[in-house]
Amino acid sequence: MIEEGKIDLNLKDIAFIRTTEQMTAKDAKSLREEFQYGSETTVNEELLRELLGNAKRVVEKVEIALGKL
Repeated sequence: MIEEGKIDLNLKDIAFIRTTEQMTAKDAKSLREEFQYGSETTVNEELLRELLGNAKRVVEKVEIALGKL
């Protein structure tokens, strides 16, 4: 559907959905594990903002795509 232009997602969006892979060394899963099992009490706010922004962007694209189907 991406190749046919039926939905406005790209392969980077799909990679984010599948693995929450970011341009940083840590992904969402490892962040969750670190927060859940680690002893550190601070959070990298920039990384969290980036994750949240990407998640919102992808969710909006998916909502639009589903509305067109």
